[in-house]
Amino acid sequence: MCPPIMLSSQNSERVVLALKNSHWAGMRLVLAVLLFAAVAQAQAATEVQGAQIKGIVILNGEGGQGLANVQITDSAGTGGPWASKSNGVFALDYPNRTVGERVRLVVIKEGYVVVNFVQLDLALPKDPNANPLQIIICKEADREEMARRFYQLKGDKAAEDTYQQKLKALEEENKSDATTIAKLQEERDQAKASAEKAAVELAKNQPGQGSEMYQEAQRLFLDGKIEAAIALLDDDKLRQAAEQAQKAAEQAQKALIDAIRGWRLKANLFTLKFRFEEAEKAYETALGYINRESNPQLWAETEVDLGITHDELGMRVEGKAGNEHLAAAITAYQSALEVRTREQLPQDWAATQNSLGLALWAQADRTEGAKAAELLAQAVTAYRSALEVRTREQLPQDWAMTQNNLGIALCDQADRTEGAKGVELLAQAVTAYRSALEVWTRERLPQDWAQTQSNLGLALWAQADRTEGAKAAELLVQALSAYRSALEVTTREQLPQDWAMTQNNLGIALCDQAARTEGCSLAGYYRKRNTG
Repeated sequence: MCPPIMLSSQNSERVVLALKNSHWAGMRLVLAVLLFAAVAQAQAATEVQGAQIKGIVILNGEGGQGLANVQITDSAGTGGPWASKSNGVFALDYPNRTVGERVRLVVIKEGYVVVNFVQLDLALPKDPNANPLQIIICKEADREEMARRFYQLKGDKAAEDTYQQKLKALEEENKSDATTIAKLQEERDQAKASAEKAAVELAKNQPGQGSEMYQEAQRLFLDGKIEAAIALLDDDKLRQAAEQAQKAAEQAQKALIDAIRGWRLKANLFTLKFRFEEAEKAYETALGYINRESNPQLWAETEVDLGITHDELGMRVEGKAGNEHLAAAITAYQSALEVRTREQLPQDWAATQNSLGLALWAQADRTEGAKAAELLAQAVTAYRSALEVRTREQLPQDWAMTQNNLGIALCDQADRTEGAKGVELLAQAVTAYRSALEVWTRERLPQDWAQTQSNLGLALWAQADRTEGAKAAELLVQALSAYRSALEVTTREQLPQDWAMTQNNLGIALCDQAARTEGCSLAGYYRKRNTG
């Protein structure tokens, strides 16, 4: 058993002193903890007190008149609404927000818009008096001009500040000679010219336009922090954003093209069911989404299809509505020809010229007087243009069809023209029909051959009607031959309507021939052109 330790009176005093020191050390630690907690609580209390934005609402630009009773709210609904005072000054209290948090303000005054809207997205300031927010508003109609002035003023200031900084540096280095200063002034002037161009571009921006990085760079620029704005617009970040946007744009463009093609297919399906009004609407809808600049061929193709649909409606609808459809068809074809040029797309150009000729001819057929004559002249011009590309050697079938169409238009033009000019037009029509028959043979295309023979007979008969003597008799013989040729294919069993019309025309020609042969005057009674 260990003996008890005996303390001397001196040792006892030392132990007591040590215990006292230990007690005060513990007390100091407690006090320190309590003090730290009190400071933290005070800081927390300070943060809870919130934040504030101070500023002024002015009209048109810096130095403008302060505006009273302009409503200001927070887009997130965490503060306000507030209103500017009589001199335009405002103070926006955020009791439940902390310094550094971002807010987005909304300014409301009927008929007015914010010029510097990009600055309405900001961080709650530590000191609201250090850099008060300046909100510039103007009439809606003046927004772009006021924004241009605002941005140009900021750009000019930035250029001038840079000039002054560089000038000061030159002076400190004793390099501020006249030549160096003149060069520096030239650089300043170039910077201001660039700022003027940039102001025009920036003024076109609308609220919310541009990425967050772009808008933040704008805010830094407006705050005079040019270097920070340059640093923010990092090449790698911009490249990444551009690549992402390009990929998204490609996907969006593909989806858009798919939708456009869907409307075009829908229009085609409507056409197959003879639902031309609905096909027209589908084509019109598709056109509303096609960008002519980025997709000119699809735009022109859809314009042509729309024109064809209007053509079909024009043939089926009587009166004013029919004429309106034909006029719309002409407009559509003419629009397509702005893209389908002879130099770039010669065959498409020729096909559209032929379609334009048909629409002009159909509209002329429903019109009287000088207007009809002008439309027919335009139709003839369109057909002749098409024949510059649709040659017999390269496109024989298209050439023959266009020659036949040309012949019909020339005959109608001759009908409205007196004297030798009318006779010449009929001669040209005969030539056009005979050209078509060089390709449209009875063996290959019997029905087209027969129809063209019938058209040829009409042209020859009309030519004979304006001619005297042996020449007229010869023309009538040729007309009779053409009608009889047509009747070899146009039979009563297969094509009763066409057969009857051709028989009627043959009878008229025979009567005219009889009148000229026997000296009778029966022609005046029988002479009646039936164009079908």
